[in-house]
Amino acid sequence: MKKIFALLIICACALGLRAQGSQDEGKKHNCQTQDCQTMMNLKRDFMEKNFPLKDQQKDAFWAAYEQREKAVFDIMSEQRALRKEAGISKYIAPDSIQFLTDEQITVIYRTRMTMKEKLAQVDHQFFNKLVDCLTPKQIDQYYQLEASFKRTASKKAAEKRTMPRLEDPKPLQVQPADGKKPK
Repeated sequence: MKKIFALLIICACALGLRAQGSQDEGKKHNCQTQDCQTMMNLKRDFMEKNFPLKDQQKDAFWAAYEQREKAVFDIMSEQRALRKEAGISKYIAPDSIQFLTDEQITVIYRTRMTMKEKLAQVDHQFFNKLVDCLTPKQIDQYYQLEASFKRTASKKAAEKRTMPRLEDPKPLQVQPADGKKPK
């Protein structure tokens, strides 16, 4: 559960920030934001530097890794589209949910549950591919490195991000024509 939550945080940070451009073809994941591409490339670079593999393992591992990254991106894109369709902001603080409609609240939780199920399925498939190409110690090392990257990225994202808050509309204070404040 912690891995899924951490993955959600990283993906939320990585996806949907500012619309922009392209990256080199070898590492592009149909990511449509510069920040998303940057995060995915940073993670891959981190793994390449810190996760040594034998030549015969590299192709199978990186193919599985790329497939997982694309699947995670597709799941997150689907969630964003459903939330957008329901008129829900990309980033919404937990204490602002009370100002949404019942339908919007249902969409938030339904998409969250569906996304968790799909991510768990993707992670299970990825793990099965790791078992085929890596040793158990290498699998452990991979997950330790991934957790380390997520912690670092989450800390940095939390420092930079400010979440917009929906506010409860306050009644309009109208001053009488004589200029005196109402009692």
